[in-house]
Amino acid sequence: MKIKKGYTLTHVSNEHILLPSGEDMVRFDRLIHINDIGCFLFEKLLDDITKEDLVGHVLSQYDIDEKTARNDVEAFINQLQKQGIIDE
Repeated sequence: MKIKKGYTLTHVSNEHILLPSGEDMVRFDRLIHINDIGCFLFEKLLDDITKEDLVGHVLSQYDIDEKTARNDVEAFINQLQKQGIIDE
């Protein structure tokens, strides 16, 4: 899975904001704010990657247990899927 083309991550006043461009800009009615782990995952999702690999990256980067890492990855991916931002 990976982020669809046309989405960029920007940093404004210590916040991470996901912005669409082109045709996708028309269907968005609000900005998408993401946390530090979401920002980390977004960067990893710029290339094709599996959920398991994402969980592994989170575990190597953050001091959290596997269950928390898995839940965070799953929640982030689900949110991106609902918004149509991710290709499977």
